[in-house]
Order: sequence, then structure tokens, then C-alpha cells
Amino acid sequence: MITRHEYLEALDLIERYHRQIDKEQELIEKNNKKTPIREWEKIDECSRRLRNLLFALPYREEIYTEDFIEDISTRRLKRLRGWGKKSIDEFIELRGY
Repeated sequence: MITRHEYLEALDLIERYHRQIDKEQELIEKNNKKTPIREWEKIDECSRRLRNLLFALPYREEIYTEDFIEDISTRRLKRLRGWGKKSIDEFIELRGY
């Protein structure tokens, strides 16, 4: 037979476990945070043309709409209007890959 004391100890253990999971999840989210286009630290180093193209990405009517710098694929950018070789090369140089 389980006593009230054992039951309360088990509840405390479960609560500690849930807090541990929450802390781990917060760490994962913090480490995997993606950078929104408007908050990118190198946005001020971009040419006016590249900045306008980046700001327009999330609002395009085409299928390709991205909100985060890390999600932008340069291969797919080549298909979009306005993204020429100079813009893509500048973007690759600033982003680093």
C-alpha cells in the first residue's frame, strides 16, 4: 500500500522532472534560434538593392517566401526576379556560405 508521504514524494519527483525538461527545451530553442531578415547583423553592410530584395522575400507572391537568413537557399534565389549574379554573390559573401 502506498502512503500519502510516498505519493507526495513521487509528485515532487515528477515536478522536478518537468522543470528539467523545460530548462532543456529552453536551451535547445536558445541555441537553435534563427535570425529574422530584418534583425540580421550584416543588413547595414548590404547594398541598397540587396537590402530591398531581402526585405521583399517574406512578402513575395511566389512560392518562395522565407523569414529567416538561415533558410534562404541561393539556388532557389536564382529563379526569382531581381536576384542576379551580383546580388547573390554579395549575399553569399556577407552571409559566409
